[in-house]
Amino acid sequence: MYDAMMGQTIGASLRHAAATKPGEVFIVAEGDTNQPVEFTFEDVLTRALKSASLLRRLGVGKGDRYNIHLPNSMAFVDSWLGGALLGAVTVPTNPLSTVDDLAFVISQSGAVASITQPRNLSSILEARWMAPDLGAVAVTGAGGKASGIFDWDEELAAESPIDPLPEVRSADSAVILYTSGSSGWPKGVLLSHANYVFVGEAVSQWLRIRPGDRWLVSLPMSHGNSMYYAGMSALVSGASLALMSDFDATRWSEQAQIYEATLASLFAAQMRMILAQPPSRSDRRHALRAVIFAQNLTRGQLADFEERFNIELLQLYGMTETVAPSIVNPLYGWRNNLSMGHPAMWTRIRLVDEDERDVKKGEVGQLLVHGVPGRSLMVGYYGNEEATRKAIRDRWLYTGDFARADENGFMHFVGRGNDLIKPSYDTISAVEIERVVQENWAVRECAVIGVRDAMGEEVIKLCVELYPEGGVAEGEIVDWCRQHLAEPKVPAVVEIVDELPRTAVGKVDKMKLRQGRY
Repeated sequence: MYDAMMGQTIGASLRHAAATKPGEVFIVAEGDTNQPVEFTFEDVLTRALKSASLLRRLGVGKGDRYNIHLPNSMAFVDSWLGGALLGAVTVPTNPLSTVDDLAFVISQSGAVASITQPRNLSSILEARWMAPDLGAVAVTGAGGKASGIFDWDEELAAESPIDPLPEVRSADSAVILYTSGSSGWPKGVLLSHANYVFVGEAVSQWLRIRPGDRWLVSLPMSHGNSMYYAGMSALVSGASLALMSDFDATRWSEQAQIYEATLASLFAAQMRMILAQPPSRSDRRHALRAVIFAQNLTRGQLADFEERFNIELLQLYGMTETVAPSIVNPLYGWRNNLSMGHPAMWTRIRLVDEDERDVKKGEVGQLLVHGVPGRSLMVGYYGNEEATRKAIRDRWLYTGDFARADENGFMHFVGRGNDLIKPSYDTISAVEIERVVQENWAVRECAVIGVRDAMGEEVIKLCVELYPEGGVAEGEIVDWCRQHLAEPKVPAVVEIVDELPRTAVGKVDKMKLRQGRY
């Protein structure tokens, strides 16, 4: 019996592209002077082979986990692809993470090395005290000269590529992406090489990606969106990436024009930021043929974006756990961008009630996604068999999200279960924020909910009940959050209430909080 994914790995995809189109551009990176710097497929493979050698020198071998704590950069790409060739497991983290976040992820994953930048070095070194497996630390760019710190860039320039490398199979682990969970602590989504090749093929087919296409990558590579949809679809199809260091709403259309992008991926929050910018001459001087996005925009915002930028928009639904998007609007044909779209051709979905019976059209149900773990669904949650068993049952992923189907079969997002809030591209755990706020001496109890701001964007609201002797103001609570939480997790709205509403069994009634009934 032959498996369709047999031999399909990230490294095999890179080697094939470098062998068949060595001189064609794979990555155009925005340099320090905002000028494009090009890297061919052959260049990227050579750098990845060198990076594999450096990782070995850092004590990373096949099957070992290692941390990448970097913004979008060639160093991120090098260390990710180098690890893939080596058979090691990448554990990316967002540079905005707090020391507590870092320490948990590095410790739980058992990462043995970390690659970071000078501005984040102190956080990594502090986290190392709480992560006993973490040994070597490498730094990119200026600052790698510190005593005992490995200078990644300097060593890469002098290193020779190593080949052959250990055999890597499609079922081998490739990446662990940490995402917020209802427990308050992040969960590590374990993904195989087959997962990454699968999503690359799926997105390539959906968007009819060809070698001449180029993704504008402005969302962080540490997030599944950029690694999955852009990075892998470009790699398997021979297309290219325009790699921006970060998202800049003031320059988005200009970057699309300068870097000759044909595709882009955004979240609704970023699209609203772009619309808030004054019109520019570059707004229509681009080659973008499609922009995929997640989360809802209003009808007016959709119309404004499409008209202003003369772009085809395609809303989708996907999770880190589903790997490829599960629900999509079609590139060609009838679409409804006020909805998530129709079930993608590579999956099946169900909407079920609390008794796991399929609901009728128009009724709200929990969204279940069917697939094969390790291929079209995650392998599981790393080191958490109980959570994996709850999430995947008989090849059905229980997303915890709720949706309804309209009379035409378009799927509409209704709400997020498990106390998860999505203010931007990150999914934030309400329980995680509550856990941190509850540690403040003045707080009796608190509750976090998602609310819509004036622009229709979901933001974090914190409701706090104080002890009688508490005597702190909203601003002091915000300061506490800023000291103990990463910036994306800091509540946008803080309200001190006399008493939190409760259910019959004494739990905080978040439905009443959302309705303002307290």
